[in-house]
Amino acid sequence: MTVASFQGGFTRPQSTRQSRADFPHRAFLARCRARNNPSLVGHAQALPWSVLRCAGWLWLLWAPAVTAQSLPPWETLPAPLAIEWPGGDRLQIGTDHHLSRVSPSGQTRWSHAAPEGPVLAALTVGGDVISVGPRALWRLGPTGALVFQASLGKGPPCGRLVQVAISQTDQIALACGHSVLIFSGRGELLGQHWPLGDAALSDVFFDRAGHIVVAGMSGLCALDSAGKILWRFDAAAGFPHPRYVPRVGWPSQGGLIFISHMAGLHAPTDARGTRRYYISKPPELVFLDPMGRLRSRQLLAPFPTHWPETLPRPRDGANRMP
Repeated sequence: MTVASFQGGFTRPQSTRQSRADFPHRAFLARCRARNNPSLVGHAQALPWSVLRCAGWLWLLWAPAVTAQSLPPWETLPAPLAIEWPGGDRLQIGTDHHLSRVSPSGQTRWSHAAPEGPVLAALTVGGDVISVGPRALWRLGPTGALVFQASLGKGPPCGRLVQVAISQTDQIALACGHSVLIFSGRGELLGQHWPLGDAALSDVFFDRAGHIVVAGMSGLCALDSAGKILWRFDAAAGFPHPRYVPRVGWPSQGGLIFISHMAGLHAPTDARGTRRYYISKPPELVFLDPMGRLRSRQLLAPFPTHWPETLPRPRDGANRMP
């Protein structure tokens, strides 16, 4: 498959064949195709995401590198780039570095230009908008007026943006690269922490207790509002190789659920040029209680077709447990 450059760090496939990243989303595509004409916009470079344009909106689709027809719902449900507002309005993230509030009839109520570069993530909370760009975090009021703008360039580099979340007490957690930045609701930087050490993050959200939970290359970790580590779960324990957790689900009965995957085929090459290859292990389904204690774990060989019931992520993009 050949690729061409796409604005915003994506590549667009030029082949007419269906790509593997689209494969897990057939159910969503079928629903969308029934009334609209969806088209694949692009894939994130070196990341398991694809972007779909459907009904005038852009949808960010999670597609891990697992070639299975039926992936778990917490990894395959699309997260809209057009975030919902109570009352039917939507926050539309444009490719022209603008945020727009759009009514159900399609009328633009207001539009706001991003301070620097494209809008990488956004959420709505109480009528306000929290947005993140390459170098700034900013908040807009219900009318589009700027409430605050915080620079991301004053401390250590943040790295690739993963996700933004906001708690019930208006605390903001921004996961990027290997670290998580914690802001107050007024945009004050409260701290930057590396909860998984030198491991890339892949997910962040607030649990029901208001704690920050992050996932990534080595497992899961929970932090309090001050950044103190409350618990850590090592997904690679018992395996001869590192493991990667792409995204965490919220079981209906409580706790956390996720799948860990092999994070590499071999260890780094040593000074003598020797490369040690890992013994291949299948993905593992893991249940944790709310305090990060292991409930159960099961190797997925073969991959199942039915999954435990989980709660969906909020449609406002807040990434906090209900």
